[in-house]
Amino acid sequence: MKTILLFLALSCVLVAQSSQPSRWWVHGPVLAHLGAAGLDALSSWKQPEANGMYRQQSGPFAGRFYTTGAARMAGFTIGLTSASEILSALKPRWRRAIGVLNLGAAGAHGGASAYNLSKNPNSR
Repeated sequence: MKTILLFLALSCVLVAQSSQPSRWWVHGPVLAHLGAAGLDALSSWKQPEANGMYRQQSGPFAGRFYTTGAARMAGFTIGLTSASEILSALKPRWRRAIGVLNLGAAGAHGGASAYNLSKNPNSR
């Protein structure tokens, strides 16, 4: 995991040094991030949740991914993608780096979705 994060950080530095890239360097990865986060939320719904931040604290679904976790995941994802779009408009030279970070987040959500679907056959 540390190697992947180091690779993403270094690739952001390398890609940010070129001229102004197209806005699609941000729009495409943002859409991928939003789609992967949605798939992660759907595959986690009412299933046991390992991430304490997304776990329901009380009630009949305590310890599972339910409304509280979905709201937090949506808030973080929408906040990050909105910040990506705004920052790419203000700093056009950072577009590739922002795109790489969003693709990394999409990959993390995609990996979590694949894990959820392999461990929880009822969510298929």
